[in-house]
Amino acid sequence: LDAAGVKADSVITPVLQDLSGEKEVAMSGASDLNINVNSRGQSVKSLMAASNGNLKLNVGEAVLHGVDAEYFVRKAVTGYLQDKNQQVPETWKGVYQPKQTSALKTARATATITNGVIDNRDLLLESSRFKITGAGQVMLPVEKIDYRLVVDLNPANAKTAAERLLDVPVPVKVKGNFTAPVIDIERSAWIKNIGGSLAAEKKKQVTQAIEQKKQQKAEEVNKKVEEKKQEVKSKMEDAVKDKLKGLFGR
Repeated sequence: LDAAGVKADSVITPVLQDLSGEKEVAMSGASDLNINVNSRGQSVKSLMAASNGNLKLNVGEAVLHGVDAEYFVRKAVTGYLQDKNQQVPETWKGVYQPKQTSALKTARATATITNGVIDNRDLLLESSRFKITGAGQVMLPVEKIDYRLVVDLNPANAKTAAERLLDVPVPVKVKGNFTAPVIDIERSAWIKNIGGSLAAEKKKQVTQAIEQKKQQKAEEVNKKVEEKKQEVKSKMEDAVKDKLKGLFGR
């Protein structure tokens, strides 16, 4: 199959809904689809198990529905900080918006199929607000998935430490049966990245404190130098006045 302008709603949306378990998740747009698969068998299951080939999907500009990436990351950051006994206002997490839509600049993926196992290494969904990359396998004969996504937000504000943590990419594992996949953050990898970010944040704070101390010290030194100058100037002026008085006194 080599098709251009295929509606993503009919091709991609069912897959997204099966993987996420959410009916709100959908994609709209025109996709270019290339499928080259060979198989043989006398049942759907045997056909899936014997399928080999490759596929390519390029939606280009599209609209992703029902994926509130920022809420997902904010919720994760809030939970992590609360685990560390750091207070975060509940309102900071925000509210999940199931009808969230995101205009995608890029939506593409390629995959190889070997004995019914779809192997993808280059999923890319990119908008102005986030980038989602993905790699993993979909095992058709046993109806299982083992996939890893990385959600990388582009936060609008990064003034506080918590806001800057939103900029740390979040790895997400999607694993299990098609009917009930488990979707969860890969905490070990993410916490390692968070730790690095927090260490950088701490280093930045220490550096700022040192620079502030240096500046304060320099200001104190300059103030003392200026005071000394004024003192010397005053003494010199007094000495000149005394000399003048002595001259006029004669």
